[in-house]
Amino acid sequence: MEKREQKGSNIIPVLRKLAKILEENYIEYCIVGSTSLFLEGLPVEPSDIDILTTKDSAFKIDKLLNPYRLVECKLRESEVFRSYFGKYKIDSIDVEVMGELQYRKNSEWSEPFTPLTIKTKYVNLNNEKIRIARLEETYKFCKEIGREKTCRTIEEYLRKLGRNIKL
Repeated sequence: MEKREQKGSNIIPVLRKLAKILEENYIEYCIVGSTSLFLEGLPVEPSDIDILTTKDSAFKIDKLLNPYRLVECKLRESEVFRSYFGKYKIDSIDVEVMGELQYRKNSEWSEPFTPLTIKTKYVNLNNEKIRIARLEETYKFCKEIGREKTCRTIEEYLRKLGRNIKL
């Protein structure tokens, strides 16, 4: 854990603060994206924290993180993604909250992703439990949306460990 903490020294305190707030308020959440990969031990340096949650929890998080708010939580849509999205800045770290995240493929929206619809696990960071998306879930999502570089990073990491991705 020490190597992880040194690499992500800017993100770790914010991550611990967030986990404490979310757990104490019984919020359904999981950390996704580069921060979850970092917490799994992959050689990535996250620059922000992405939180996947439910619609209701996205609005609860928005209230809890109101002092840090950059973008108020509401349903937002791009060419590729749709979610109940809010953005915050805590100690110079961007935090993005995505409630019921969906992606568009062949002009159709996917089923919503939430911590209740994907496999998650807890990691321990200095006695703070942090819920993250399981590696295979990140891999599947990245495959679906065409993030091949992230998929290769995950595959290389698992190969070094003598494991294969289990889909």
